[in-house]
Amino acid sequence: MLLLPAQGMAQDEQCYQSTRSDAMKEFLAKRFRNAKGLLQTAMYCPDKPERNDLEFWLKRCDQALNTASGSEVEAFADRMSLYDDYSNDGFVEGMMAVTLKADAPHFDSMPEGSDPRDYAPKVGFVDENGHLAVPCIYEDVTLYSMRFGYYFSNGLAAVIKRSDDGTTCGWGYIDKRGNEVIPFQYADTQPFSEGIAAVQEYYGAYWSFIDKQNRQALPVSVYWAGAFSEGLCAVVPDSTSNGYGFMDRSGRMVIPARYSEVRGFKNGTAAVFSPGHGYEAALIDRQGRLVGDYTFRPEFLSLSDIDIYAVDMFNAGNYDKCLMAIRGYERRCEEREIEVRAPSILPYMEGRIYFKGYGSQAQDYAKAFAAFKRGQESNALYMLGICYYNGYGVAQDYAKALQCYEQALQRNNWDGHGYVSYPSWENKGVLSARFSETSARFALGLIYYYGKGTAVDYKKALDHFKAAQDGGKEEAKEFVARCVEQVYGR
Repeated sequence: MLLLPAQGMAQDEQCYQSTRSDAMKEFLAKRFRNAKGLLQTAMYCPDKPERNDLEFWLKRCDQALNTASGSEVEAFADRMSLYDDYSNDGFVEGMMAVTLKADAPHFDSMPEGSDPRDYAPKVGFVDENGHLAVPCIYEDVTLYSMRFGYYFSNGLAAVIKRSDDGTTCGWGYIDKRGNEVIPFQYADTQPFSEGIAAVQEYYGAYWSFIDKQNRQALPVSVYWAGAFSEGLCAVVPDSTSNGYGFMDRSGRMVIPARYSEVRGFKNGTAAVFSPGHGYEAALIDRQGRLVGDYTFRPEFLSLSDIDIYAVDMFNAGNYDKCLMAIRGYERRCEEREIEVRAPSILPYMEGRIYFKGYGSQAQDYAKAFAAFKRGQESNALYMLGICYYNGYGVAQDYAKALQCYEQALQRNNWDGHGYVSYPSWENKGVLSARFSETSARFALGLIYYYGKGTAVDYKKALDHFKAAQDGGKEEAKEFVARCVEQVYGR
């Protein structure tokens, strides 16, 4: 879970970013009606950032659909087709970061041992007329830091540029004409907000604060700083601090550094996370007073964070909270009418909750079957096979059970994301990845041994039973002996 400063870090690219990206593709293909529909959908994405350019693009689509100005917009689309959107934020303050499509990287053809930064496209900015206002000469920030793009804030953009000899890189600030306003002398920077930006002179140095003339703006330096919002800045005061707090424009700590993560202030409140509360956030006011208790607040979490929260709740036995998180995750996916991204473990966990009747949920095989059917990883497919084989929540169908078991083995992603420990079939402990695969092997052995949904095949049954036996399935030993007798007559 990343700390998001008051302004700046891009949202997790899911509903909003994916929908906006699809809209841009339609716009550049001059399918303006489709683009408008997607932009309108993006308006309702729960992860839509406060700073966005949807109104700008909707206006362009309306102009294109009006025959009087359609040619102008088509010309704009032609100009924009030369570029790839690099910003993740679209137009901000009338500018959008782009790379030239002609400079697309060809990492596959890089000589062995080469630096990928030498092959990455350079970044510039286009204005709202589609003209390249700032040439593409700046470095791809994703190869240098955890950030996702460039954008303008308070009239300036923080960008990375290599030295003339190509040996060093530094952060500086440019204006909308590409003029260097603040030299490329910093190891890292934050965007300008409320006339102030936090900068780091060299890696490991404390962060200081500058104004637009590159002068010291505040008489303090801190271990880490975000960006100002509503007069307060998220900071870690020093290397011994216990977490994040908030500082005012005088450099005075007004809210102690006691939070594991924070979000910027908006409308007088900020979300804070504390040790012991995991991914549950509280709301505080400008005096640090609690105005909203710790609870699951998906609006302050990325989809990845919601995913992890659901897994944590499942492993802790808080099945109702797990379901609540899954519902929040799926609502975001439904905005785009897409399935939960593979190989998410969420459908498997939801299915197990209903299959066993965990928490306050009554046992419901129909709901369990529906959840497993949405799954795309091995555990969900295995459990889907169990449902088909036994007729749990669906008509009994041995052929489909066979298909599910085989798909589970082919996909071989039993560990889901790799950080979940599964309750076993008997709910007596941790179900390891090997045990899940072993169970599928044993189930396939039974199908081929008894000819359920397929012809009897003792050779295939023997192969699966041997694999199950090697995996520790005690029940497989007897079937191995039976199959050996059938296949080899002894």
